[in-house]
Amino acid sequence: MALHLTEAEKTNFDEDGYLIIRDLLDAREASELQQWALEIHDAPVNDHSTLMPYEEIDAHGRHILCRTENFASSHAELDSLLRGEKLLGVLRGLSGEDMLLFKEKINYKLAGAGGYALSLHTLVKKIKHLAVKIAVDPMTSSNGGLEVVRGSHKMHVPIAADNCIDPAWTAEQKWLPVELAAGDALIFGSSLAHRSAANTS
Repeated sequence: MALHLTEAEKTNFDEDGYLIIRDLLDAREASELQQWALEIHDAPVNDHSTLMPYEEIDAHGRHILCRTENFASSHAELDSLLRGEKLLGVLRGLSGEDMLLFKEKINYKLAGAGGYALSLHTLVKKIKHLAVKIAVDPMTSSNGGLEVVRGSHKMHVPIAADNCIDPAWTAEQKWLPVELAAGDALIFGSSLAHRSAANTS
């Protein structure tokens, strides 16, 4: 079923740089998404697999799977979600044009996993793109949920030598936690400053 954005939602997205959509997925769909994410997590990776898994060392010194990319082409249900009209219709309403899937990934962020550096999403040849984060499980401050700076897509955000946002600028900003229930979605543009801490839950 297609979702119709209100004019207020479109205005808020333009002004804030992000939009939270509650219940993008209903309870059944959210439960299915949890199962699909588990299937990707547990999928064997061999010479014939298209999956791109990444590991990190957690707070206890263990090597754990932290992210998997490039799964849509091998998982029909996830492909249908990410390329389906429900999501693409929302993105069309926000961007004013048809959108294509550029990259997909699942961040697992288990307890003890690290955070992600302060960043902007770089533009690819100045092509407009939007990031969509769909919560598989609840996303909170304690488990390393995303934080954003409202309106930063309209600011000059200085980038340090390590290609992350300059720490001095970061310290001056008000960082807002984005808390999502399973099935909620966060959509934000390329230039919105965002970060996430470690999962201490």
